[in-house]
Amino acid sequence: MLEICKAADGTSYTDRGQGDAVVLVHGGEDSSAMALAEALAASYRGIAMGLKGSPVAPGPAAASGQLRRLLDDLGIMAANVIGHAQGAAVAVDFTLAHPMRVLRLALLNPPAEALAGKMANIRCPALLATGAEDTPSPPDVLRALALAA
Repeated sequence: MLEICKAADGTSYTDRGQGDAVVLVHGGEDSSAMALAEALAASYRGIAMGLKGSPVAPGPAAASGQLRRLLDDLGIMAANVIGHAQGAAVAVDFTLAHPMRVLRLALLNPPAEALAGKMANIRCPALLATGAEDTPSPPDVLRALALAA
């Protein structure tokens, strides 16, 4: 059974598995995104973070702070970060603000404003993938993670 946790600031997340941390940042509280953490748990420490429902003001910069606090709370110094849809904007802002905390970055279907003038400043291995409208499948996420290496 998938257990949804709440961080002290109201951020919804799930944390499954062991190994290198892979954080999936989705644009909202999407149960299918949370289920991806379960699928990642076979090979990684899969963490999915929802952005909706938090008292933190909306916007990528504020949500980037949510991600930092969540990683701090979970004792994770650096992680692979995958941003999907609006979560890609958060992943980009987090990577720019905390470059030493991101091992690899994968952006799946990011909105154009998430990338505007920012990708040139990303210093970790990164992958940009567009096309699918829905939450990516576990094979999509694992493939993105491998390609970002």
